[in-house]
Amino acid sequence: MFKPRQLDKLVAAGIITPTQKLQILDFDNDVGHSWVYRILMTLGIFTLGVGVISIVAANWQDIGDMVKLIVMLLLLLFSALGVLYYLKQNKTKVAEKWALSEFLFSGAAIGLIIQVFQLSGGKIYAPLGVWALMTSSLLFLPKQKLISYFWMPLFLTWAVMWIGDIWWDIFESFDCVLLFFAGLVALGKFLDWRKPNFSVGDVLFREALICLYLCLAFYIIAAGFDSHEGLMVLFKSFLYVGVFAVCFVKFKQYRIVRSFVKLAGVAIVMLYINFGERFGLFETGIGLMISGALLIAALICLPKFIRRVLKEKIHA
Repeated sequence: MFKPRQLDKLVAAGIITPTQKLQILDFDNDVGHSWVYRILMTLGIFTLGVGVISIVAANWQDIGDMVKLIVMLLLLLFSALGVLYYLKQNKTKVAEKWALSEFLFSGAAIGLIIQVFQLSGGKIYAPLGVWALMTSSLLFLPKQKLISYFWMPLFLTWAVMWIGDIWWDIFESFDCVLLFFAGLVALGKFLDWRKPNFSVGDVLFREALICLYLCLAFYIIAAGFDSHEGLMVLFKSFLYVGVFAVCFVKFKQYRIVRSFVKLAGVAIVMLYINFGERFGLFETGIGLMISGALLIAALICLPKFIRRVLKEKIHA
């Protein structure tokens, strides 16, 4: 919002003319009214939608299957036409909102088809894969990131469930999940570098990185309480953290590097717990002193080493 007194100072300083001042105030008033209009319109649409959903839910059993399918088909067609219309008008933001409705209606249509034809017996993640495949073309229509923010979690959810069902029986290891998400992070970074106007690359990079981080954190915490293979897993986790940190240092993503440094701290704590439980250091006073000294030494030396490496990389 622009205040008249502030604009008067700009006019007095010769930065803007009195005519420009009036134009700015008119524009400001139009924007203010448009926001109020949009809020009230959104509230009206939301209330109308809730009413329609309530009526449909109350009479769902009485509605014929063919009517349900025809209505869903019309909704899909209507939203698709809305996308095409606003793209021709070069209103990409509005077109993307229509594309989002097409995305959501597509998921609803898959669920409706399963319910009407009583389809069952397949993989539980199969509808998610069909949904992602059906709507993948929407990623190329808008220039914003709205569709990507909805489509990418759907794809990652399907990918995790698919890996758990297919790959886990083959590899029987959590390493394949980490490598899979690491590959998606690299793919997202590559797409963002080669196609900066294609929103999928940046969104894939960020969301796959979150999945990678959470999986690695789970990997480390679970290993801390594993008395059989915990130490080996923790040493492997240190290797993963180090490799990922070095890669992001090379790309000057120092904020992400600091996140992996914190994850290394978690790994140290889990190593401390595993080491103490394995060798009984928590059961005697001498053992507690030794384990405490090792933990303090690790906490003092590791940050200094990491800061030195980061400084050398930054000034290199």
